[in-house]
Amino acid sequence: SFVPSYHNKYNIMIKQEVIQSMCNKKSGKKRMVLKIDLEKAYNHLSWSFIYIQNSLIKI
Repeated sequence: SFVPSYHNKYNIMIKQEVIQSMCNKKSGKKRMVLKIDLEKAYNHLSWSFIYIQNSLIKI
């Protein structure tokens, strides 16, 4: 639940609302929330792959 233009406190509030909404549903379905460290993922991108893909779709 990350919205780039929002302040961190708003992103935290959005996350809490999503999780609370998931907990309040009575459908009996199991749910899961994943936290991904996007900073680490960003640091390990293959930039050559990104450039090639962008050129293929002409971005």
